[in-house]
Amino acid sequence: MIKDEKEISYIEKACEITDKCFEHLLDYIKIGMTEKQVAFEIEKFFADNGADGLAFDSIVASGINSSKPHAIPSDKIIRMGDPITLDFGAKYKGYCADITRTIFAGEVSEELEKLYNYILKNQLRATKEIKEGTSCKMIARSVENDFFVYNYTLIHALGHGVGLDVHELPFLSHNSQNILKENMVVTNEPRYIHSW
Repeated sequence: MIKDEKEISYIEKACEITDKCFEHLLDYIKIGMTEKQVAFEIEKFFADNGADGLAFDSIVASGINSSKPHAIPSDKIIRMGDPITLDFGAKYKGYCADITRTIFAGEVSEELEKLYNYILKNQLRATKEIKEGTSCKMIARSVENDFFVYNYTLIHALGHGVGLDVHELPFLSHNSQNILKENMVVTNEPRYIHSW
């Protein structure tokens, strides 16, 4: 769970390539493209920019598909106003990156913008809590409790360790027994369902 300096440098490089890919996708994605086209572009970008390959199969999910946390890129066409969830990561010298980003095609409804900002608020708060000595359980519970107030449910762990595998210990979840230590590398990716 605790990475050395070389491991951290490889993860940082994998993250750097992934971040550059995201910046590229902001210009590349157009209304009328398919999810599969975007997923292929991610793989191509990684190959052209020093990655070993994909850390895991990329998720590109638009419109209704964006509500599926493990959606598989399809022939669905991206339409005006679609939310687009991108969950992807490069692998560099065997080490993984894992980022999730949500963007909107052309425009965003007031309702979706409000929801986006609410989830972002929880993610940023959790980021401040991710520090040495903090209980993984308490970080996850903090987000879960806030979600509960608004009838949302955190649908899986808030985050997880990342390194040679894309999902490693420690997990940021309500049943984790881990305490964060320096040089642990974790994700912070709140996903929800609405409880009606």
